[in-house]
Amino acid sequence: MLARRYPEFHTLGDWFGPALVLWSIPFIWIGVGMSIRRAADAGLSSWVGLLFFVPGLNYALMLTLSVLPSSGKAVWNSKAVISENHKYGTALALTCVFAAAGVLLSWFSTNFLKTYATSLFVGSPLILGLVQGYFLNVRAALPAKKAAGFVVLTILFIHLFLLLFALEGLICIAMSLPLSAAMGVIGAVLGVAIAEHGKPSSLAPMLLVLGLPVAPWVEKSTTAAHRDMVLSTIEIDAARADVWPHVVSFSDLPPATEWLFKLGVAHPVRARIEGHGPGAVRHCEFSTGAFVEPITIWEEPSHLAFDVQYQPAPMKELSFYDHVEAPHLHGYFRSVKGEFRLIATAAGKTLLEGRTWYEMDIQPGWYWQIYGRWFIHQIHGRVLAHIKNLSELAP
Repeated sequence: MLARRYPEFHTLGDWFGPALVLWSIPFIWIGVGMSIRRAADAGLSSWVGLLFFVPGLNYALMLTLSVLPSSGKAVWNSKAVISENHKYGTALALTCVFAAAGVLLSWFSTNFLKTYATSLFVGSPLILGLVQGYFLNVRAALPAKKAAGFVVLTILFIHLFLLLFALEGLICIAMSLPLSAAMGVIGAVLGVAIAEHGKPSSLAPMLLVLGLPVAPWVEKSTTAAHRDMVLSTIEIDAARADVWPHVVSFSDLPPATEWLFKLGVAHPVRARIEGHGPGAVRHCEFSTGAFVEPITIWEEPSHLAFDVQYQPAPMKELSFYDHVEAPHLHGYFRSVKGEFRLIATAAGKTLLEGRTWYEMDIQPGWYWQIYGRWFIHQIHGRVLAHIKNLSELAP
């Protein structure tokens, strides 16, 4: 979204997106905390404050809460809870129940609805953590840290079950775990606070859980693919005319030694060209198959651009099983086009720029682009370094 609204967004560096998210977290925390407390102060259920997370409704919520008068009752004071020791067997059983619910939600979203939505990686762990934290404290006190620990255990169980049931591979699970665990902890803290201070309720938390399957369906029909561009550069001690042939096609790359590629992420092996000039077809062969790239711009020796007509799977998932057919391997991460620009420097060298435009149907885009941009930079680096070596060794 930022890239579409502000074309210069790409020049700010890969750090800007994550930094912007981290900057926003304290304000989001303050907003939801104040909404929950203000709802209670107005005599409403504390759960009403969670509408802060619903796009569109959050503005109506803040407007309504700003004009409602105070109920005059002390409704946000810690209430007495059963002082007996919490039964950890019950907490563990609750953990298993919520883990099973999380696995079903993941399967429903990715395999039935065919969508990797924000509600899956943010909404579901947040709500499940909130409701679990609430039920862990509604009748017997459990410190927020321990409640958060049980919620993190739930998130771990969900990811382990997805791996055991061959619904996802290890790479995707490792990437989603930090975000899901963080959302679960935030939810747990909110759930504990509502249980300790708000009015007891069984209906509101259950309605939240029952609403989770609806969210990815709505999001699928309303959310556009995340679009981005990645730029990588390298300086080559050779003239553009000597670099150009190795940009158009290049020989076999050395075996991959980077741990990322050894784990199964697709990496380039060689490139060949069929034809000459615009309309020629470039085949960039990766470890998982070949990209088919019709040439759109052929300006020798300065600019080569191409569309991506076909691309193979972006990775081979690690798993206990020989093959995992996760939906995200097919069409959810798409290269759209690419280009190379060769810029002559004052020192007689060549600055080689590689760009890739891509689309990603995995949300939230601000989070998954952290991995997507990193992967593409690693792929660019491997190709650019190989072109540099070939060009500088050429007679």
